[in-house]
Amino acid sequence: MSQILKNKVLDDFILWNNLKNGDERSFSLLFEKYYRDLINYGNSLSPFAEKVQDCIQDVFADIWLYRNSLQDNVIVKAYLLSSVRKRISRLHERDHVFKKQQLQMF
Repeated sequence: MSQILKNKVLDDFILWNNLKNGDERSFSLLFEKYYRDLINYGNSLSPFAEKVQDCIQDVFADIWLYRNSLQDNVIVKAYLLSSVRKRISRLHERDHVFKKQQLQMF
């Protein structure tokens, strides 16, 4: 593993553990560090940019809310990408069910 990659992983590990301990600055730094990547990834999964942004914000809100129960050793970027993908998938599923119910009512 290259030194740059090792430092990036170490930085993420430190930020993640600080976040788990309630450090708002580490939370903000992770948000700022990965927001653009998450937007690009989310937009590749959904044509609804505003919903993608909402999903990303929901993921970070949940991370902060449930920070005490987060795992210690995670690959932060992979965790965030997976969380955003799952959130978008659930949103599409709910939208599909809602549209189906609306059509059945008429």
